[in-house]
Amino acid sequence: MTKNATSNLINCMGRLPAPANYYLGQVADCGDLPNNVLVFARSTFSTWEERHDSAHHRFMLVVALRGTGELCVNERLLRLNTGETVVLFPHQLHHYINTHEERHWLFLTFEQAAAEPLLPLRNRTVRLTPAAFATL
Repeated sequence: MTKNATSNLINCMGRLPAPANYYLGQVADCGDLPNNVLVFARSTFSTWEERHDSAHHRFMLVVALRGTGELCVNERLLRLNTGETVVLFPHQLHHYINTHEERHWLFLTFEQAAAEPLLPLRNRTVRLTPAAFATL
């Protein structure tokens, strides 16, 4: 990820509206591909998000565009560095640590019938490849 490309993406994130409903996204019904996709961004987190576990029926891809932070996922601490991503699976308890630190994180939540292709990504962070970053 180049500094300029990251800045451009962060600027685009700033134009994303806050979701009216965090469980209703874009529905395309494309077979085994993700469906009901919702994209939103966070640069600040509430203290509630740090202190309370959340769990829902959706997958969530968290992308750290800028800023490092920790997530507690099912009582496992995961450190997410700039340029890394993590996939949270449905019903995984999660909350954020040190929410007072500035971050520019992108969130993509979705539903997917087949979880098996994503199992190798469970409970681990992954560095974004240049191709993955370009797709964002």
